[in-house]
Amino acid sequence: MKYHFIQEHAGRCRVKLMCAVLGVSRSGYYVWRKRGPSARELANQKLLMEIRVVYEANRRVYGYRRVYMALVAQQVARSRNRLARQMRWFPLHLDLKLIAGLPFFSRILQPVFTRTVF
Repeated sequence: MKYHFIQEHAGRCRVKLMCAVLGVSRSGYYVWRKRGPSARELANQKLLMEIRVVYEANRRVYGYRRVYMALVAQQVARSRNRLARQMRWFPLHLDLKLIAGLPFFSRILQPVFTRTVF
């Protein structure tokens, strides 16, 4: 995360100063820049693509639990917490505009102000 921050702000501040403030070595930052994506990053990218396929195929109304069950059925699933974290990091969440038309959700989403207080 620190290296990402340095890379994003390299045009505004000196790299040497940011490395000193964040407590990382300058050589470590430059080694990190030359290195390719890690195996975990590549696996996360592949998982995210699989999540998006299931998510889009189901009208963007599935939460992480249903996406997880769909991936289990396809024998692609990873940890449920990892999947939830991926959906949080990349804004994949329930689209309330799409599900508001369903009868059950329309009752829940309507405000209940039927009583009057005297």
